[in-house]
Amino acid sequence: RDDSALDSYLLHKFIREKDRAVPYSAVFDKDSESYKVEDGIPGRTIETMSVREAVKKLIAHPGKTVKVSVTSRRTDAPIKLDAAQKLVDDLNKLLEKKITFNNGDGKDFTVPKEAIASWISIKADTTRRKLSYTIDTDKADYYLSQVLPKELNQQKINQEDAVNKEGKFIFTTLKGSNGVEISYSDSIAKKAVESLRNGNDFKMSVPSKITKFTVEKKLVEMRIVVDKTTQTASVYRNDELVKTFPVCTGKRGADDSASGTFFIYLRYASQDMRGRNGDGSPYFSPGVRWVSYYHGGEGFHTASWNYKGIATGDAANHGSHGCINMYEQDARWIFENCPRGTIVQIVGTTPDGPVRE
Repeated sequence: RDDSALDSYLLHKFIREKDRAVPYSAVFDKDSESYKVEDGIPGRTIETMSVREAVKKLIAHPGKTVKVSVTSRRTDAPIKLDAAQKLVDDLNKLLEKKITFNNGDGKDFTVPKEAIASWISIKADTTRRKLSYTIDTDKADYYLSQVLPKELNQQKINQEDAVNKEGKFIFTTLKGSNGVEISYSDSIAKKAVESLRNGNDFKMSVPSKITKFTVEKKLVEMRIVVDKTTQTASVYRNDELVKTFPVCTGKRGADDSASGTFFIYLRYASQDMRGRNGDGSPYFSPGVRWVSYYHGGEGFHTASWNYKGIATGDAANHGSHGCINMYEQDARWIFENCPRGTIVQIVGTTPDGPVRE
């Protein structure tokens, strides 16, 4: 018999909402990820003890009809602040427990506090002036059955290793990851909830099927050498010069194009670019064409707004935020002929002025 449900039914049946006395209770606050006291309100409440006794008799002697008079009375908040504060303390202690699942391939997922709170139901027994809570296994099961596959399943990605024409490993251009498909059952939720009820942390490796990735060797034929001194980009195929393009690299100082050896790892035919200038002001360049990233946010791309800087090679006065500015036809040639894994070498020193007439 659920006396709390009975009390709630009678209260909602016979007392208008605006007249009801509301007990102090606990409520989850999303911003702080913790429970806080929810204030009580004085008002009217139902005397339910006579109804409880009548229900008890009906259970013992089914089929009989029992008439009960229901009365109400004015009251302060039927459950006091100290009871609510104790419940808040108990629930926040519960939320400190970690519920963590592993997919068997090194990936963990810890259930957020907000999700755990959604499994918890608070009950107010206004007759006994007590607050209690339950952890609903069905709610936990529904949440975990939806979330765990999304968080722990992995699509297999085969690794790509760049090699030279002698077959020697150069670097990994695409890191591989195993395919993972977990096998969920409601017993997982039951174990997690049982651990919570006992006040313990919970960690479990979810049964899963793991498909190992393979390593594919990709021959690197293309190499781009960007010389900041001459403001040029020279493309080699198997060490034979194919093309040389005029460019405009990053400005000296914080925006200087990083020197070193890199590789093209990400490409877009068109991309909106956002960032900040040296003075902190934002910039936005919509629809930048033929983008080939090789080092973080640095890459080759069309810079239709900077054709003067490209023509003169004047990175000192017209330099970029670090990218390699190119004419559109040249950036497109790089995009179409230099695939992911193409080696990019940035050498030389940014000049003090224009290098071309």
